[in-house]
Amino acid sequence: MSADTASMTNTLALLDKLKTEMPEIWGEAQIVGRWVWLEFNVPPMQEVRSNLKKLGFHWNGKRKCWQHPCGVPRPGLDGDPRSYYEVKPASALALNDGPATLDDRIFFKDGSIEGQKAPPY
Repeated sequence: MSADTASMTNTLALLDKLKTEMPEIWGEAQIVGRWVWLEFNVPPMQEVRSNLKKLGFHWNGKRKCWQHPCGVPRPGLDGDPRSYYEVKPASALALNDGPATLDDRIFFKDGSIEGQKAPPY
């Protein structure tokens, strides 16, 4: 199994666990690259924060969101990663309809795909 496939497997496993253990917030999850992000309009209750930490999420004070790297540590980027990576809602994945799948590639906003050159437009 390649590192890319393993990291996507980690992302999908986390989303499945989030949907099972915290279904009330699962629909708010976003996939940014291979990471899972959660943003709230108001700070979540202490119980929710504790459960997020148990799942491996951490608070990113700079970006004001809860993040989980899903085994894919990345060096800090200048600017917002959402301007580099395609953002997909967790709800776009059918986790209950059989094995969850998500393309193993990371798509960037400029139309390029991880490991490939950007399209010439």
